[in-house]
Amino acid sequence: MARSTQVLLYLLSAAIAARCMKMELDESLNSKDNISWPQNDSRRAHVRRNRDISTTEMKEKMCNSTECMISANRIINSMDSSVDPCEDFFQFACGGFIKDSSVNHWHQRKILELDSINVLVLERLLKLLVGDSKKYPFLQKAREKYRNCTTIIHPHFCLKGAKKSDAWLLGVAYAREYPETADEFRRLWIIVDTVYLEFRDMVAKSTWMDEESIKRSIIKAAKLDIALGYDPYILKKHRFRFKILNMLNPLLSAPVHWPEYAIIFLPLTQMNPPIYKLGHEVLEYGAMGAIFAHELTHSYTMFDYDGDGKKNFIWSPNTISAFYERVGCFVAQYNEEFRNFIEIRKDEIERINSTRNVFENIADSSGLRAAFRTFKWKENTIWTLKGLEDFSPEQLFFLAHANLHCTKEMPHVTEETILKNKRTPFRFRVNVPMKNMDEFAKAWHCPLGSNMNPVKKCVIW
Repeated sequence: MARSTQVLLYLLSAAIAARCMKMELDESLNSKDNISWPQNDSRRAHVRRNRDISTTEMKEKMCNSTECMISANRIINSMDSSVDPCEDFFQFACGGFIKDSSVNHWHQRKILELDSINVLVLERLLKLLVGDSKKYPFLQKAREKYRNCTTIIHPHFCLKGAKKSDAWLLGVAYAREYPETADEFRRLWIIVDTVYLEFRDMVAKSTWMDEESIKRSIIKAAKLDIALGYDPYILKKHRFRFKILNMLNPLLSAPVHWPEYAIIFLPLTQMNPPIYKLGHEVLEYGAMGAIFAHELTHSYTMFDYDGDGKKNFIWSPNTISAFYERVGCFVAQYNEEFRNFIEIRKDEIERINSTRNVFENIADSSGLRAAFRTFKWKENTIWTLKGLEDFSPEQLFFLAHANLHCTKEMPHVTEETILKNKRTPFRFRVNVPMKNMDEFAKAWHCPLGSNMNPVKKCVIW
């Protein structure tokens, strides 16, 4: 079959799948917990409904599930209503979290909302190591090492050591002891599949890529293996490639993309709040959807790898040149953001260079845009959360995304991260991608020229 015919059939099947997915809805209306705003809360001053479809054409539902209540409570408690979201959305969404979190200057450099996942995982691993010795006999040596370790140093360090040294065995036991339900996996695959289709359409409509580069990119993405949690199919497929098996450990603390193996892996540990199991589809697209789209962006921007994981340029020279023009926009944008932030070490400001992390920054921006556009065409019910009734679905999407990245760290730590050109601090990973989105400015009614709606925006897809 000719390659052009394959591409046509792929696009046709993808379009049919997308239309079917648009018809799916999930409802979670179980508990009767209640969370409400303080009556004099000024958050309402920043809230404006702004929907593309009139409310008479859509049904409005209140999500009363336990997951929704927990998510709403976390978002509300994390916010700082005194901040204008059009000036500093990170501070607006995370100011409460920052205020309520304590960072020890000497022993703790920063604290993250995501730390809650690490705490949950370590608690579960501890139960596996000190629990029923007859269960999971393959953990016998790991349990012995842990017990011996605790006689020498603090159990916390022993637990973290076990997670690293016996990662695969503990990962297998973790996956069996705390499996995801069929419904949880079904909903996750819907998020992954719909975001994948939307990103493909964004690339297909690109005005700076030539037709052949677009086709090759779509074919490459179609060959990706996407592994979620503890995926028997992927494990069986790569059972003789031990390096991959080690990389596909369920206990990994972050999603990864391996271009040389054409795999995107979302670990089992990531399938917890504030990333997943949020009760509300809009929130999950803002969190998990954006995370998956971030990794998917890497697959598209790594034009020097083909769909088989081989070093092979799939873009034309003209497309590559146009791409790097847009990359330059991101480098300049983040350099300016960092310079404006530095206060303590102004004499070192010339060291700032965001080139090292530019592809991560691009993935943040393109991933957020893809997740937002997916939620917009898939969502046909207006879901509300108790205590957040005045926030539109679009606003809830951005709040969920920011909440995921809430961080408190000492200012000198943030500056050190910037000056050493380490990974972009979360403050900028929230604000800058949103600054690049007209959809964000529209959702929050930010005037053109305000801090969160600059005139110049950087966009790849």
